[in-house]
Parts: sequence; structure tokens; C-alpha cells
Amino acid sequence: MTTIPYGLAPDPLAFPEPAFLRPGNYSSFNALPAAPPPSPDSTMIVRKSRERLGVSNLPIREPLLSLRNIEIASNARIYLETHFDRLLTSPSPRSLRRRAVERLIKEFSLPSTEAARFWDDWRAKETEYLRRCRTKLQIRHFDITKMIGKGSFGCVKLARMENEKGGVLAVKIIEKESQLKQGQEAHLRAERDLLVAGEGSRWIVPLVASFQDDENLYLAMEYMIGGDFLGLMMDRGALSEGITRFYAAEMVLCIEEVHKLGFIHRDVKPGLFPLVHCSILPFCDANTKKIISV
Repeated sequence: MTTIPYGLAPDPLAFPEPAFLRPGNYSSFNALPAAPPPSPDSTMIVRKSRERLGVSNLPIREPLLSLRNIEIASNARIYLETHFDRLLTSPSPRSLRRRAVERLIKEFSLPSTEAARFWDDWRAKETEYLRRCRTKLQIRHFDITKMIGKGSFGCVKLARMENEKGGVLAVKIIEKESQLKQGQEAHLRAERDLLVAGEGSRWIVPLVASFQDDENLYLAMEYMIGGDFLGLMMDRGALSEGITRFYAAEMVLCIEEVHKLGFIHRDVKPGLFPLVHCSILPFCDANTKKIISV
């Protein structure tokens, strides 16, 4: 009887659903409480938008948009753009997983009984994967241990999923209000999109999950236990020529991978390159990048 090793069976994680379709990510619609009265910050945002459009001399109609309403409108635009672009330009991840099953069955020339059994196994895995995708993550589902980084965007904390034996994750917590004030929502979208597009790449830190609440956005990524290249330089001081060439070459490969995925980074620095146990340098941050045409 011909069987396919379990490791060769297509794993749903090999062709994941796009992050924007997963409940809880920042580009999806969430029920939000009633918007508060207009604030000075929202007034400033509207005024700048009117100046860019050349209508600053026209009277302003009351009431002005609040930050909450601006966020809802921005989320709606991003969701619709991304959703219909994926529908029109690429096959769905589920169809890709089905095609992978069909290729394996054809490659191993399975008899009808074995093929039926293999399809049953795939359907069970697919059902479990889709069920997990429909589960809305919240920060309370993580056991937070300590903070490992802080920046203008927010902070990064070590965490582990509750009641699971998985490894430690690095959860990037981004303050929504401050990013909206700075007009950074497009950069946040691009950062999440890069992490999704880089799934399976050795040069991009794997994204485990993305979700949000009323105050923050959350990006849960694999934790790189080796620290980052900036910490290495601070610890060892001047590096030898051979070591410098090695790390410089890996950084070039990281940036080249980002460019191949259709993104550029405008703030490349040593702290963005975390280290793993085998000294490979995966790219971990894209807070200032934007999409380019390739």
C-alpha cells in the first residue's frame, strides 16, 4: 500500500490566509464605541487635509471628524483596497493548498482508496486551521513576561501563549492614537504586509499573529534569542575584517529580499537586524518603509 509520509502532507500554514482576513488584525472592521466629541488633534488633522486639497479657504462644516472616525475610515479604505486587490490579482490561499494536495496525489500515483483517505486527512487539518483563524486573539491570551524594547511606536514585550507549549514570542505593541496623529497608518499597513509576504523566508522574522484592541495594535513575532547586531557591536567593540564582511553580506541579502517582495526601507540601521543561534540575520522591522512597484 502506497502512503505519503505525514511530513509531506500540505500544512495549511504553508499557504496561510492573508492576515487582513484574520479576525482581530488592525485592517479589519471591529465594533467600536460611539465617537467622542471633536478634539484639537482631530481638528488639526482635518485642517492639514484641507490645506493639501487646496480647500482651506472654504468654510468648515461641523462637526469635525474625531480620531476614532478617522481611524474607522482609514481601516475601511485599507481593508477594501487590500481585499479586492488580492481577489482580483491572485488565487486564494485555500485554493493553493488544494492544488498542493492534488499535485502530491498525482506525484505518488495513489489508488482511489488511498487518495480518499489522504483527502479526508487534509480536510480535517484544513477545518482545524480555519477554526483557529476565526478565533479572535486578544492580548489577555498571552502571558507577558517583560519589556525588551521601547521606541516612538510603543514597545516590544516577551510573551507566551496561554495554555500552550509554544516558544517565547516578541509582541510589538503599537499605540494607535500616536501613530494616527503622525499619519503613520500607511507605514503600519506596509509593515504588516511585509511580514505576511515574507512568510517562509529565511531573511524575514516570522509573523505569528496580528490583532488589535481600542488602544493598540499587536504584532506577535518569533523571538530572536541572539539579540541584534547593534548589541553585538556594543558588546564586542571593533569587529575583525572577516566578521564584518560576513555580517555585511548577510545584511545585503536581507535588504535584497525586502526589495524582491516589493518594499523599501528608509531607515536601515544595525538595531533592525536580530541575530539567531546560527548568526543568520533576519529582518525584523519595517516601520518606515513603503511599497514600491516591482
